[in-house]
Order: sequence, then C-alpha cells, then structure tokens
Amino acid sequence: MDKPLPAIIRPTTLDEIVGQQHILGKNGTLRKIIESDNLKSMVLYGPAGTGKTTIARVISKVTNSNFVELNATSAKVTDIRNEGKKAANHKKLADGSTVVFIDEVARLTKTQSDVLLPYLEDGVFIFIGASTENPFHSLTSALVSRSFVYQLELLGPKDLAQLVLRAVKYYRDNGKDVRIDKEAVKHFIVVAGGDGRKVLSSVELAVAIDDNITLELAKAVTPFKYMCLSEDRKYDWLSALQGAIQASDADAAVYWLAQALEAGLDPRILARRIMVSASEDASGNPMAAMLAHSAYVSACEIGRPECDIILSHAVVTIASSARDKSAAKAIWGALSDVRNGYHLEVPKEMKDTHYPGAKQLGHGAFKDGVNQLAYVGVDKKYYFPKI
Repeated sequence: MDKPLPAIIRPTTLDEIVGQQHILGKNGTLRKIIESDNLKSMVLYGPAGTGKTTIARVISKVTNSNFVELNATSAKVTDIRNEGKKAANHKKLADGSTVVFIDEVARLTKTQSDVLLPYLEDGVFIFIGASTENPFHSLTSALVSRSFVYQLELLGPKDLAQLVLRAVKYYRDNGKDVRIDKEAVKHFIVVAGGDGRKVLSSVELAVAIDDNITLELAKAVTPFKYMCLSEDRKYDWLSALQGAIQASDADAAVYWLAQALEAGLDPRILARRIMVSASEDASGNPMAAMLAHSAYVSACEIGRPECDIILSHAVVTIASSARDKSAAKAIWGALSDVRNGYHLEVPKEMKDTHYPGAKQLGHGAFKDGVNQLAYVGVDKKYYFPKI
C-alpha cells in the first residue's frame, strides 16, 4: 500500500464527507455555495483530522476547478506568484477557475500573505486555507477580511464509527477478511478524540498486524488517548477551567484541568490562571490565594506528575469557596476611573517624608488611624465586600 489508508479512502463527493453537517448538510451554507458554483476565498478552521483538506479537494472536483495544493511551511513567494500566473492564463485561455489550497495557512509569513492579496482581490484564483489555529489570531487582518471563515468541529462518535466501517469495507473489497470487535471500535473512537485521520490510521496499523481486530490488539496499537494541543485549545481549556471555578463546579474544574494536563499543556500556565482565579473569584477566602501560589511554586519546582495533586487541591478549594469578586471589581472600577480622567494629586499630608525638608513642605501630617478621611482625598467607593 503506497498511500496511507486515510488518503486512499478520502471522500470524493460532498455526500461522502463525514461530519460537518452544520456547514455541509442539506441546508448548510457552504454546501449551497459549492453547489451553486459561487465560490469565494475561504479559510477552513478546525482541529486536525476534521476534513479540511478533503473539503478543499471535493470543492475542486464539484466545481470543476483546476486544483493547486501548497503548504505554507514550504511554499516560497515565487511559488505563489507562479501559481498566480498559471491561474491567470488558465482563466484567460480556458475561461476556467483555479483553486489554490494552502495547508498550514497559519504559518504564512506576512510577505507570503501580502503576495496572495492581489490575486484574491482581482479574482485570479480562489484561495482556500486550512488551519488548526484561529485565523483571527494567526492570519493578517487583510487576508482574513478577504476570506470567509468556516469553523469545522471535532467528529462525533457516530462519525468516527462510520469511518471505521468504511475502512473495514475497503479492506474486504480488496481481498482482506477484516473483522473488528465492537469494543475495539469503541476504543479507537475514544482514543481518536474526534480526529478522523487518527481513527483510520489506528485501524490501518491494527490490520497490518492481524485481520481480526480485538480490543487487546486495539489497545496495543493505540495505548494512549490522542489530543491535539493547539494554541486555540490551550486558551479554550484555560477558559473552561476558570468558567467551571466561577460556576462553583469543582468536578468540572478538575476535569478541564486533567484534560489540559494530559494534552501536554505546561502546568505553569494552568497555575498562573489558577492564581488569577483565586483572587478574582474567591477574594473572600485568603486560603485560596495561598493555595494557588503554592500550586504555582509546585508547578515550577516540582513539575508533573507530582504537581497535579497540588493543582487539583487549589482548584477544588477555589471552586468550593463562596463567589466573591469584590477585590477584582474594586480594582477594575478604580482603573476605569483613572483611564477616564478621574485624576487626583496625592494630598500633601500623604506625601513621602523620607528626605530632609519634607516637613517644611507640609508633607506627612497623615497619621494612621487618626481622621483618615480628612486626608485620603478619594471621594468614591470601590470596595463592596460581601457580608
């Protein structure tokens, strides 16, 4: 087998594509655009193994376009310009359209992006980019503004099961009597984590060992759960972790902590977010901040897996504490006033006195606990502690 299994059984029509019904279903926006042959430049954004390259290739076939595939990590500026010239000639001589598909588009340099722009603006070719990173973060604003962004979702269990059955059918149609236990299918689905390419590769590896795929064989070829750690997922996990803490759901908070740790996210990054959450969301519990700082120290000095317990201890304590954002709201309110022109000079009674002559200037008359309100000079209230 020269090509890997995912490439061999790659869908060639829209109906064969598994998942992404929100954009490719009967009423899906992208499907209607493809079928009406009214393509515009676009970016397909989603996790690995969700069908970005497949969709681009199917688009090319459905619309009868000349298809060119580049990779942002290897394509040179001259490559992009050469394809632009070819597309212009193809359009002029054959009145045909060209689709230039660029994989790993988040890796484009600003120079590469700038070279692309004129071709998009003049309609020389249709640009389709594929990215696992959020294009609004990773691409230039000029390129994003000239493209429609379609977000792809992780494949669900039924989608992945359909891919497994498709793989088994391919082998049987080609002379291999492949059989697979239901429990093995379930294992492949769990390990794949929504990645269609991963589930097909797992089946391919198992078949290379034995045509009868048992649960034991499935576990042997895919012993660990696969999770793609992208920049977007990193921030999504951090957001989910803090959101669970804010919802006072210790179980959910520990789960998102575990998923991020298992995917390989640096525990120091998680510990920093936990420290912020301790003061922002549980300022009424001083122990929360202390535990959060201890968790950060453990993440820095001990590392995994030992620091996992301390991170969990901090997360559970913070999530179980009464919601109290009074300290956070106090500084947010004060910062807002400062930024919007509420500017006060330090009263002379409160100015520094650690130099000769300070008393001659009348500085430092302030005494702690004595008529403080006469000196502080701030007539606004920011801190509203919970009782």
